[in-house]
Amino acid sequence: MAASNIRNYSRLQLLIEMVIRIHRVLSDEDKQLFAEKFQAYINKSSGQYIYHLKAADLPHELEKIGQLYYWIYENLYATYAEFDIFKIFERVYHEHFTVVEEKITVKSSDQRHSGCVQSPDDVDATYRDKNGKTSKGQAINVTETAHSDNPINLVTDVVVNPNNIDDSQVLGERLDRIKQKTPDLDKIHFDGGYGSSDNDEKFAEYGITPIQTAVRGRQAAVTIDIEQVSENEYKVSCPQQTVTSQPTRSRHKAEFDLEQLSPSPPVPCYQYEKI
Repeated sequence: MAASNIRNYSRLQLLIEMVIRIHRVLSDEDKQLFAEKFQAYINKSSGQYIYHLKAADLPHELEKIGQLYYWIYENLYATYAEFDIFKIFERVYHEHFTVVEEKITVKSSDQRHSGCVQSPDDVDATYRDKNGKTSKGQAINVTETAHSDNPINLVTDVVVNPNNIDDSQVLGERLDRIKQKTPDLDKIHFDGGYGSSDNDEKFAEYGITPIQTAVRGRQAAVTIDIEQVSENEYKVSCPQQTVTSQPTRSRHKAEFDLEQLSPSPPVPCYQYEKI
């Protein structure tokens, strides 16, 4: 995760911040003409505005600012539509509100998505909540060579994506490029988040053996049994064979013999590492 250096806005604070920034770009004439419309929000920062609010105040505050958003969009669009901040405002407006028969309604949380604007200072930043860890920003995926015989190893591919794109999609989209850069590639290691049936087809097309460090999801597509036989040894079984684990520096590794698998197994059996 590459966290963006942005303020961690609450929903209401973000909406207020956008109003303040719209007011900044108004002409002096419009600031005087529409002073009453903006008065409640422009004499303090967005953080100061929400500081003393209680949870019970939020529905009313969201409805109130929703009315202002509707007025701004309907009355100032023609004059300020080409301003960068107004383009962001327009996006935020549609992400948080909906209009039915000229009545503005606040969208519920489940009507919004992780790609909504997190800050006017980084409109490309997205939101991600993975295993209870949240991040606002982007995700960087790096591919590198890794072989004990190499005097040096090289970073061969770097890509930055919104952090709400699935890891398996990122790998699938980069695999053609990775293979082009390293045509001798015949084995690739990745964690459980990067595996998918579509990627399996690409691996087969390129003759690449995928080595996945965990099975994605709560249940594997094939049954994998792990039996501890001693303090440092496990038996790991898939439907076609059983292997004994080998200890590594931080975990135990069990690697299946691909030659013993049937020619066309319904689901690939990956190397499995017990963390």
